[in-house]
Amino acid sequence: MKKPVFVAIFSVLLCSVRIWAATDTPDPAQQQRILEKVRQSATRYLENLPNFICARVTEQFEAGTKPDHWKRLETLTERLIFNQAKENLSLELVNGKPLKPGRYIKRPLETSGEFGDLVRTVIDEKTAAHISWSRWEDVNGHRLAVFAYLVDEEHTKISVSLDSLEVIVPYRGFLYADPETGDLWRITSSPFNMPVALQTKSAVTTIDYGLVDISNKRYLLPVSASILMDTGRNNLLNKISFTQYRKFDTESKITFVSGSN
Repeated sequence: MKKPVFVAIFSVLLCSVRIWAATDTPDPAQQQRILEKVRQSATRYLENLPNFICARVTEQFEAGTKPDHWKRLETLTERLIFNQAKENLSLELVNGKPLKPGRYIKRPLETSGEFGDLVRTVIDEKTAAHISWSRWEDVNGHRLAVFAYLVDEEHTKISVSLDSLEVIVPYRGFLYADPETGDLWRITSSPFNMPVALQTKSAVTTIDYGLVDISNKRYLLPVSASILMDTGRNNLLNKISFTQYRKFDTESKITFVSGSN
């Protein structure tokens, strides 16, 4: 039985992007002001995350050595509870139908940590991330300031695992932020310098955020994510959506409706 590859906090999402001219680059002082707003906004975001429950739907795809012909695998619908800054997942539906006891579920690629873990590790001063201006981009109607970041081997907390092997790896990516508020609308991540034993050539992650209503308050929370991994022998893709956000308490419920998928 082939074991799944597990990646903590990784994904990629394709959408229309407009790249702004290099001549529009803010001066160093302006860049620092925007970056400080990003840090302040991210800190508030992590401190104010509510306890919630939502549905996490993962569409799994697999291709051969070239990612040009994707085969759809199973679609997994999970109940996700975020409580006291910890995630708890329970599988509810497989391809739109209730999970049968004892059934083996193929998960060639598993991920976790979309709610705060990646943001927390990048902005944490102890992480000592190297952050620098990259560019402007217009993403989904938002003109965003994009910063490149890198977390080295000494400070990383990101892990990639295969079977019983788990390795902490350095990573880099981009922060996409509103220049006025500092709010993050997208964050990407990609590990590098991975040992050959992990059988992973690349893994690219993007998490996209949107405004979500929970108990009559609006929060910037993940609405979609995806993970693209190249093992050298195979390409794996997870497309993830987050819906049905509710405040979490002992009475919280989400109705999962069976149907074809």
